[in-house]
Amino acid sequence: MEPNWAIEKVPSHASPAVSDRPWPSWPKRKQTRRGISIVFSYVVTPVLAEADPGPFMAQVRAAIGAANVAAGGRGSIDPLWCTDGDLIGADVHAELAKGDLRPTEVEQWFADFEAALGDLDVIVAAPGPEADQVPDLYSWRTLPPSVSAFMTFTADVNGRMRTRPHRTVDNTADALSAWAHLPGAMTVVRRGLASFVTSPSAAADELRTSAPLDEQHSLWQVTEEPRRARVADFGYQAKGSLQVVDENRSPVDCLQDLLPGLEILAPYVDYAWVRRAITGSPDERDTRHSLGRPTTEMEERAAGSKALHLLHDYAVDAYVAQVLTSAHLARVESLDDYLVEGVGNDRHLVVARDPEAWLSGLGPDPTALARARRGFGDALLTPDVIAADKASR
Repeated sequence: MEPNWAIEKVPSHASPAVSDRPWPSWPKRKQTRRGISIVFSYVVTPVLAEADPGPFMAQVRAAIGAANVAAGGRGSIDPLWCTDGDLIGADVHAELAKGDLRPTEVEQWFADFEAALGDLDVIVAAPGPEADQVPDLYSWRTLPPSVSAFMTFTADVNGRMRTRPHRTVDNTADALSAWAHLPGAMTVVRRGLASFVTSPSAAADELRTSAPLDEQHSLWQVTEEPRRARVADFGYQAKGSLQVVDENRSPVDCLQDLLPGLEILAPYVDYAWVRRAITGSPDERDTRHSLGRPTTEMEERAAGSKALHLLHDYAVDAYVAQVLTSAHLARVESLDDYLVEGVGNDRHLVVARDPEAWLSGLGPDPTALARARRGFGDALLTPDVIAADKASR
């Protein structure tokens, strides 16, 4: 296993920090013509959090620049380099492009960086120990599509930018980590492009830490034999997804495993819907690969950003399960084929009475789908609804 490098600095007058979080492991690798690009974060803590960070950041950035120059001077075809770094709270986060360098050359970059920091009043503890290997789940894409929930969270809106309030994760992290837990599973947190293995007991805190650092973060519980996973993923534009993978259980059974996770997040969403999706990387537009059909026009609209404000009042389509508001329910004609349960904050979990008709194949039974669409009636998003909304602006 290739080594993982990290550097952490703590005030020299304090005891060196000992984190129960393992050191970050290399995230997914992207092969380019120049080699393998690897992104990770290192952390530097100022001597005094309340001090003016300007001089501190100037010294850190100068040290990064010096280490970059030294790496370039060693004659590598693809020299290692690092971004300037940004101050986030009391930490500095930057990205290191490893290129095609050997681990010993990466270690040399860290040594140059440490030396260039010079008289900064800190103690060095680096490089870190090897982390547990983050499992490669690319081969899981060949599994049958897994039961997944797609969620549009109630968002803070600034123009076209929609961001998920940090309280959504803060308030649900404990319950989500408990829902995701699988006996004997590896716990993986993904933050931006980085992934690392952590302990199950630290999963909730890692989710809370991730929320203000990167809008894109997720929690995975994974076993490789048998192939099982529970995933809670938070993405851009205040969207997210849940997925349950279990090669030994039916999609209907997996739906029953997924619904408690959806109930946890339901009070914080404007709308959510459940269907089968690509295992390991569900996507709103993956229907051609997962279900053998193109996305519908309304699914395509929901996958974008211009119609998201309408999803509090209109459903994309009929699905095996959805989270609806009272505004949705006021427009439906009949939900006789569904069980409806209030889940707090004027949100309602709507689940098909016969989930087998929706999940036994790649797509729903055509008769069940047509009947459900009639029942949803005016609650369904349509081109006319979108056109009327556009005209009213």
